[in-house]
Amino acid sequence: MRDLVGDDLPLTQDYLASMIGVRRSSVSDIATSMQAAGAISYARGRLQVADPSILGSISCECHQTVRENYESLIGTAWPRASHAETGPRL
Repeated sequence: MRDLVGDDLPLTQDYLASMIGVRRSSVSDIATSMQAAGAISYARGRLQVADPSILGSISCECHQTVRENYESLIGTAWPRASHAETGPRL
């Protein structure tokens, strides 16, 4: 989602939980640990990517695989938000 929208994401914990098929409490637990690590800041339905390099280091390799599949199937470059800060894309 960061690739499409940028570093400021309008997401509630309920919406995230529904989107990935988990309980809201699971999203809350993970968001709290990611916030403590300095990767994100999260408040009132707004998720801000605080440090893309930290986020990349605690994320799985899935993003790269999805990016490669997208480019292979669609035949165009992976979308990037024009206003997102530079750094590893997540």
